[in-house]
Amino acid sequence: MQFKNFLVLALLFLAAAGIAAEEDELPTLVSVPIKRMFIPTGFDSNDQIQVVVTGEFTDSCYKPGPHRVKREGNEVVVSQFAYHYKGLCLDMIVPYSQVIDVGIIRANDYAVVDGKTGNRLGALNISKAKTASVDDFLYAPVNQAMILEERGGAGPVLYLTGNFPNKSMRLKEVRILNYDDVMVVQPIAEIVIDPPSPADELVRPRFEVKQKLTKIPKGMFLLHVRSLNGKAVNKIEELSEAK
Repeated sequence: MQFKNFLVLALLFLAAAGIAAEEDELPTLVSVPIKRMFIPTGFDSNDQIQVVVTGEFTDSCYKPGPHRVKREGNEVVVSQFAYHYKGLCLDMIVPYSQVIDVGIIRANDYAVVDGKTGNRLGALNISKAKTASVDDFLYAPVNQAMILEERGGAGPVLYLTGNFPNKSMRLKEVRILNYDDVMVVQPIAEIVIDPPSPADELVRPRFEVKQKLTKIPKGMFLLHVRSLNGKAVNKIEELSEAK
């Protein structure tokens, strides 16, 4: 009987040790400060609002985690979290960036605040939507965007790629709006066959856009490209200013 009790206790001890070892391997979720926020302009009260935050981790064992957004009166509080892993960590500054989904909020002027430090990160100026439509324009379904420096001193060039939902849509024009630290790109599409034929509905043509940029924001900026699905393509860029 004593041997059975000892065996049960031993098995319970081993199980507890295994659980503890497994928990030791899991990363710790911690709150991290936000250093800077990039806020596109032109949002209204029926837009799915997205902003981009950047910051710095103090060693190589941090990885970006979830975020939390809370509206308190005229303030939007954004809290960013990170996973900190155990093990060998390099003592170095590691930059991070994260797209933050703010969601749909009422028309107003909001101060955006870092949930960890309480620092003001910027302002969200939301205008009242003029129509029930999601966007003022029909946008192309962009899924990739980048800015590259062309060889031979030609300067920066914007590249956009994606696939149209069918053969009835085409790209009409690309509008570029530059602000202090944000470049807003509007890839405006149009319907050329309405209604499309059943055969046209089965084809998803790929499009590629290459457009020279004559002006870009100085230093680090957000490339914010509107897209058909309501979710913009957001990328942090830093280039020398075009001459």
